[in-house]
Amino acid sequence: MRNLLNDASILKKYVTGEANSEEEEKAYGLLQEPEVRKRFEELGQPERLQKVFGRSPVSGEQAFERFAQQVGVRQSGAYRRVFRYVAGVAAVAVLGVASWALWPVQSDVEGLSLAGALDPGQSRGTLVLADGREVEIGKGNPGDLSLSDGDVTVSYEDGCLSYQAAAQSALGRLDRQQVESYNQFVIPSGAENTLLLSDGTRVRLNAESKLIYPEVFVGTQRVVFLEGEAFFDVVSYESHPFIVQTRMGNIEVLGTRFNVNVYPEDTVCYTTLVEGRVAVNLPSTDDRMFLAPGQQAVFSGTHAEKREVNLEEYVGWVDGVYTFRDKKLRDIMQTFERWYNIDVVYEDASLADIPYTGSVKRYESILPFLEALQLTTDLHCRIEGRNVYLSKAQ
Repeated sequence: MRNLLNDASILKKYVTGEANSEEEEKAYGLLQEPEVRKRFEELGQPERLQKVFGRSPVSGEQAFERFAQQVGVRQSGAYRRVFRYVAGVAAVAVLGVASWALWPVQSDVEGLSLAGALDPGQSRGTLVLADGREVEIGKGNPGDLSLSDGDVTVSYEDGCLSYQAAAQSALGRLDRQQVESYNQFVIPSGAENTLLLSDGTRVRLNAESKLIYPEVFVGTQRVVFLEGEAFFDVVSYESHPFIVQTRMGNIEVLGTRFNVNVYPEDTVCYTTLVEGRVAVNLPSTDDRMFLAPGQQAVFSGTHAEKREVNLEEYVGWVDGVYTFRDKKLRDIMQTFERWYNIDVVYEDASLADIPYTGSVKRYESILPFLEALQLTTDLHCRIEGRNVYLSKAQ
């Protein structure tokens, strides 16, 4: 089997001027291969790196410092453009590009080839009806569910479970007091799905999440219950606030777009506002925190604070991109465990604290991330079934 890492190392030495005569001859031979030469030349083009990495190459300042110390990079020619593009913090990713961008059908991650890479989540889930019946969603239209409320039509199409009540019925009941019939939409690990509520509010549910909601909203408030993560696009009914109840307090809105991350096992939870205005009721108090677009409420135990954030870090998953800025590996891998339905095992506990900055395409294999991680840190990846083992490189 071709040693991709060795070939990439030779090409790296060639462009940095570190290759000896034998390595120069080897590099020249590699560059006679049309596909290799084409991809090699593309490495100096920012638009190529943009395409390969999603938004920016993966690595961090420690990786750049280690790279500079080890090879004494001479930043000239095509690679000067590469270094400028990654803003001086991800130069070592050049080696990562040279390995899996030149030959994308193979992998240096032990136990994993591109053809057998762990795939991202799919649109599926379990609908639990008010009478206890369970319906698997994601395998076609669930058909007539015979809900307890005869005025509601439920259908599933293109990754969206829709509750459609007659307009007259939906609006009229908001002003009446009666018993609501609740359903649950449960999303397992390695999945996602979208829910269209009877009032027109759209909810995007991430992996390992659960939403409890009425078939039709009645009364003066529209109340749902969330565990996990969801992005809400709430339809405005001025006299009928929409309330998301969580273990960390309630979020009250009229019409707005926001993300809630409140997994049961997490010690820190977030509410991030994209558009509109929300009021967050703080846990164990009568105080309220108001958020403006670009702000986030952070909950840790009984403590809560408000801060300004880069929205793409917290809501980018909705648009198909995970963005991490100086994020610890343990937090990143926890996200990937849910989305790729994997278990991550740290054979050295210190690896969980490795900081990482970069972007990962949500709907692609996890392989490119593991490749780049292995090539830009002192870390080795091994795959056994759905287990990802991380150890220190030898």
